[in-house]
Amino acid sequence: MLWKRVLINLTIGLVLGTVIVLAKQVLPMFERIELSLYNTRFETFRGVRQAPDDIVILAIDEASLEEVGNFPWTRDVYAQMIEKLLGLGARMVAFDVMFATPSNFPEADQLLADTLAKYQDQTVLASKFDYGTTSRISGSGAGEEQDMPVDAASYTPPLFEADSSFGFVDFPEDLDGQIRRGRLAKDIQTEELLPTAMTVDGRYEPSFAFQMLRLLEPALAADLLARYGEELLWINYSGGPQNHTTLSYYIPLKLGQPGFGRDYFTQLVGERPEDFFKDKIVLVGATAEALQDNKNTPFVALGNTKMPGVEVHANMFDTLRQDQPYRPVDNRVNLLIIFGFAIGAAMLLSFVGPLGGLALVVTVAAAYAVANIAAFQQRTVLDLFSPLLALALVYAVSYAYRFLIEEREKRRVRRFFKSYVSPQLVEELLKNPETMPSLKSERRMVSILFSDIAGFTSMSESLPPDEVEHILNEYLTAMSEIVFENEGTLDKYIGDAVMAVWGNVGPSNPKTDAYKAVNTAIQMQRKLIELREKWLSEGMVPLQIRIGLNSGEALVGNFGSAQKMDYTVIGDAVNTAARLEGLNKEFGTSIIISQSTYDLVSDQLNGRHCGTVKVKGKEEPVSVYEVLGWRDAAGAMTQMRGTKWVKGSNETQWN
Repeated sequence: MLWKRVLINLTIGLVLGTVIVLAKQVLPMFERIELSLYNTRFETFRGVRQAPDDIVILAIDEASLEEVGNFPWTRDVYAQMIEKLLGLGARMVAFDVMFATPSNFPEADQLLADTLAKYQDQTVLASKFDYGTTSRISGSGAGEEQDMPVDAASYTPPLFEADSSFGFVDFPEDLDGQIRRGRLAKDIQTEELLPTAMTVDGRYEPSFAFQMLRLLEPALAADLLARYGEELLWINYSGGPQNHTTLSYYIPLKLGQPGFGRDYFTQLVGERPEDFFKDKIVLVGATAEALQDNKNTPFVALGNTKMPGVEVHANMFDTLRQDQPYRPVDNRVNLLIIFGFAIGAAMLLSFVGPLGGLALVVTVAAAYAVANIAAFQQRTVLDLFSPLLALALVYAVSYAYRFLIEEREKRRVRRFFKSYVSPQLVEELLKNPETMPSLKSERRMVSILFSDIAGFTSMSESLPPDEVEHILNEYLTAMSEIVFENEGTLDKYIGDAVMAVWGNVGPSNPKTDAYKAVNTAIQMQRKLIELREKWLSEGMVPLQIRIGLNSGEALVGNFGSAQKMDYTVIGDAVNTAARLEGLNKEFGTSIIISQSTYDLVSDQLNGRHCGTVKVKGKEEPVSVYEVLGWRDAAGAMTQMRGTKWVKGSNETQWN
């Protein structure tokens, strides 16, 4: 039965593993839950870090709009900022601002173009490309879609002519609308669509953050491009919004104007302007709500406000510069983990009960969660929800099946065996399914007991029916209880006769089975003494019983017809036991056992050899012994039967 449970659980594990793997590929729910758990790991186990102090965000915020004027501004405002910031010692100025079309002020456009040309190795401009549908995050994250850029002619010609450095500012959004990933570059697969200023080697259109890195650390940028290519990299955010040093755009812009000198700047910011901007990487971008450039990020889901797009770029840049993106494992690894958990748990649960199984599943789940978090700390992202779901479902389905199917089988076994064996033995069989009889016929070594009431037929004809019923029921009840107490199987009642068997159910040990059978016979005779005294006191006729026992090989199984079946034993050993019971009358004894039974218990039994007899159906004579009692109670049976020895012939024919 255990192997059957293992096979069924293995099937459950395979089916559930397959279902979860398929569901993971087609149901957005799985992706959303994994993303939510990704955010939780960020908050709980990664937390907020201090942002790099060499990155400064110049915010086009509400205060700047009030000071400088309504947006969009004329482009000389940006040219002035470049001159001021680089003049104060900044390493780079990157504009997360779209200059998509010529403005109404060509002189301002040209001024910005000239300034960009002057500082072309220290400035980066934003470009925008349409990325269409976002790819799913499973696996390495590289998308399959072919994204095409917008028409390059829509960009301001003077800026192209300035040979400025451009980088696309688009980020793919995940299913929940959050930005977690970005690319180094996009393979545009053409050398003619975009100007050289907007490509890497005429092939790759770089991202905004990657273009910044190319200008600042070209060797590292080349290495990253060779390793990652177009792969979507998970941004290693330092924290939520405004975690980076942020300054209103108007403050450095007004520096040097009347009433806004260096001392006033120092008073506002806490540092002299040349110290504040020295060696800084400055990103310029909108933070005002009205400009609608605020994004959802993992930290937004944790209770923060939206993050300005420019700060997303700052995080992406630092992720690339540190070469520390989060990397999901290949999707095949996650699928193997799911199958491994489903099949492994199903197999192990075959050997334990519900509580042990629960402890096992909780332990494995906790161990995996710890390993998952440890991997996350090393920036490796493994699925968390799907493997744990596999464990939970396998546990639930395995034990639900066991309860529904195996409990039904147990009820059937209880119903079947309750009339044959003691309730305790039935429960023992159920606890150890491997010892359960298969109900298919098999040959087993057994010990068989037959008992019969002497002269019952004539007695029953002379007594009132109710008295016969009372005596017989009381007698059979007492004898059956003794059989059950000695873990025997009550095979059947044949009128007043009782047939019991040992060794046909559960684990079999011939010596132990024979001992229990003989002990049952002795206890039955002792119990009869008590019953006789009771019946005499009630004015009823006392009874005497004769018992025969034999041990040998018999066929055990469920025999009968389509209308009625009996779990019983048949064979020569059974016939011999039945005939030995009748020999008691010939020898004047109460309990007779065969040589085979005697050999199994002779080291503990006081017995008397009565001789050998010819039994019908057997060619060889059978040696028989009278049971006198166990050696620690010598003479008990002699006193019990209270009769003289009846000497039979040394070889008596018995039919």
